[in-house]
Amino acid sequence: MSSGKPNSYSRILSAVLAAVFNLSAIGQSTVPVNQESALELQRRSVSLQRQSVERQRTAASAQVGEQPPRPFPLAPAPQGPDCGAVAPLILERIVDRASKAYSVSVNLIHAVIRQESGGNPCAISEKGAMGLMQLMPDTAVEMGATQPFDIQQNVTAGTRLLAALMQRYNGDLNRVLGAYNAGTAAVDRAGGPPPFPETTNYIRSILQQIKSPLDPKLFPPVIR
Repeated sequence: MSSGKPNSYSRILSAVLAAVFNLSAIGQSTVPVNQESALELQRRSVSLQRQSVERQRTAASAQVGEQPPRPFPLAPAPQGPDCGAVAPLILERIVDRASKAYSVSVNLIHAVIRQESGGNPCAISEKGAMGLMQLMPDTAVEMGATQPFDIQQNVTAGTRLLAALMQRYNGDLNRVLGAYNAGTAAVDRAGGPPPFPETTNYIRSILQQIKSPLDPKLFPPVIR
C-alpha cells in the first residue's frame, strides 16, 4: 500500500501544469483578438475622417452655392488673316476675270472695293462684313465664298452680288449701290436708295469714282 505524499505531489504538479497550459492558451487567444481590435479601430478612424471631410465639403458648398458646369468657351470673334495689301497686278487680274464672268464693269468693281475696304483684304466691319468687298457672312455663303478672306473668292462673290442687283434693278446704279450698302429690303421700302446719310454718301462717292451721272430724283424724301 502506497503513501499519500506522491499523490499530493502529483495533484500539485498536475494543477501547476494545467495552470501553465491555461495561461498559454489564454495568451494565444488574446493576440488575434487584440490585432483584430486594432484593425477595427483603424477602420473606424478612417471612416470617421472620411465623414468629417465630407461634412466640411458639404458646408463649403452650401456657403458658396453650387456652381453650374462651365459652358464651352465661346468662339472668338471672327478675325481676318494676317495679310498685307494686294499686289495691284494680282487684284487687276482677279477683277478682270470676275468682270468678264458676270458682265460687271471693271471700274465699278474697283470703286466698290475702294469704298468698302480701301483695298484691305483683311478688313472686318463692326457688323461683321469681311474682306475686300465686305461680304456679310450669309451673303458670302449665298454667293459661293466659303473662304471670304480669300481674295479671288471675295471679289468673285462681290461681283456676283453686284450682277444680281443689276438684274434686279434693271441696271439702276443708284438702287444697285443702295442695296449693296443698305440691303434690298431698305431699297424696296423706299422705292429707291434709302435716304440714309451713309448710303447717300456711299452712292455719291462710287458714282464719282466711275464718272457716272447721278440722278437726284431717285432719292425719295421719305421711306414708305
